[in-house]
Amino acid sequence: SVLETLTREHGLLPTFFGDFERYHRAAATKLRGLEGALSAAEAAEPSGGHGLAAAEALRAARAEHMQQLQERLDFLTFCITNAPLPLSRAQLDVLWGACVAGRCCPHEDGLVFAWLEQARANSSAALDVDVTRHLFALASALPPRDLSEPAYACLECLFRWINWRDRRYTQVDAANVTVLALPLFGVPTLWQAA
Repeated sequence: SVLETLTREHGLLPTFFGDFERYHRAAATKLRGLEGALSAAEAAEPSGGHGLAAAEALRAARAEHMQQLQERLDFLTFCITNAPLPLSRAQLDVLWGACVAGRCCPHEDGLVFAWLEQARANSSAALDVDVTRHLFALASALPPRDLSEPAYACLECLFRWINWRDRRYTQVDAANVTVLALPLFGVPTLWQAA
């Protein structure tokens, strides 16, 4: 396929993730500057128009950033669902480092957690066993009180997939689960998060 050729001859995914890191650093710098401008405007004139203008500039920049992230994740979805292009641990670490550990916008991590959950559920090649376990370990290290709804849903999806893959349980439907082997991988993490 064209995507496989682009990967083989031009390093599609390494190029994508290099650009992703550069974009995110620039966006984070821009958003920090706007946050600083808002703080300064509010401190100088708590009920003034400069604070409103700074708040609107920050809101617009955050919306633009979230749109940029969504478009990049949509492209990545296209790549991993239309060609067997697995993500490496290093590539996953780029997403994690930028959008979870180094998020610069509220709900940025939620967008990435929702994307990761869909990638795990919809593409058998995107996240191999090692990368999936690595992602579970990263998510498990987050303080449980900091887990958003998308983060918890992703964590649960990873838990289910790893244990299904390891043949520790089967699931006929949403109400019927049979545990085949104990202990289930990741149970302490889910208990802490619940």
